[in-house]
Amino acid sequence: MLGALHDGGIGIYKGKRKREYRVYISQYKEGAEKWLQLVKQFFTEVFRTHVTGPIKGVISVSRKEVFFFLNLECGIGANRTPWYTPRWILWADNHIKRAYVRGFFDADGSFLVREKKNNEIQFSQKSRRTLSELKDILNSLDIRTGNIAKSRNILKLTIAETRSVLKFITEIGSSHPSHLRKIYLVLGRKLDSTPENLPEATAE
Repeated sequence: MLGALHDGGIGIYKGKRKREYRVYISQYKEGAEKWLQLVKQFFTEVFRTHVTGPIKGVISVSRKEVFFFLNLECGIGANRTPWYTPRWILWADNHIKRAYVRGFFDADGSFLVREKKNNEIQFSQKSRRTLSELKDILNSLDIRTGNIAKSRNILKLTIAETRSVLKFITEIGSSHPSHLRKIYLVLGRKLDSTPENLPEATAE
């Protein structure tokens, strides 16, 4: 969930009668609708609360308790304030680290599948510190990355080594339909074309 918030945020807004506390996740790339439904289900089951959407690529929760849990307990900055990887994730066991990276990948990652060149996994962010922390997590999972590079106004962290790409897609995987199609293509597996039947990649 926290990894997925790299494509969303939390905020305090002035309502007609009182302040509104909102948590939102947005995405517009291919397969976003299916992925947002999965995230919505997670929020509903974990926080036992109503989740609005997806509406125009956005799901949201307007509940004070959820806002303060993410803000105070997880360190998510409100109203677009920069936030970084919570310490408890940096110091967590590998299972939690994989779950965080998986959400981050689904939200802000891309999987480039090529015929004549190495396949690549990329993460894009404006925050160098966020990518540096992600790089440390991946290294602790024995997944090698390149250096953080700047492309126009965006910073990118790339996994290009064949062994590391394979390790990533088999041990971390994805819940996002667009990533899953490419993962199964690379692994040489058949995939049902119906979005509802998309299986998840293997993960611990």
